[in-house]
Amino acid sequence: MTPYASADPWQVTAVLLDGPPVALAPTAVQPLAMVLHELATNSAKPCALSTPGGLVEVRWHIGRRAGEDGLLHLHWMENGGPPIQSIPARRGFGTRVIKVPVRGQLGGSVALHWGSSRLVVEIEVPLARVVANGETGGTVDAAAAVGA
Repeated sequence: MTPYASADPWQVTAVLLDGPPVALAPTAVQPLAMVLHELATNSAKPCALSTPGGLVEVRWHIGRRAGEDGLLHLHWMENGGPPIQSIPARRGFGTRVIKVPVRGQLGGSVALHWGSSRLVVEIEVPLARVVANGETGGTVDAAAAVGA
């Protein structure tokens, strides 16, 4: 059972992970863990992981081939949560917890896209700042990754 699974068998929430394994540089582990923890915590409170049928999709890919951009692309999308009444008027502590490590520690960018019933977060980080010794490849077992 994942930390976001419910003891109530009628309440189903899902986390989908999709992307290749990426061996992270030691200096990238803590900032990325903070960002993902903040997103998951926020989703478990008033968003997708707080409601039956909620879904969080976390997808990533790497641009390593000739002609690609040399970035790790991370896409976080929430669906099925309560309706979003309005886009937050001010950026709070949680937004800083997401943006500061990505921009400051990893030299990347963050874009938050609010919809009426979902949040999409796009993160792009230079591979040179996050990948350990250029190691990537293979496939990911999403069920094993979330502890199912």
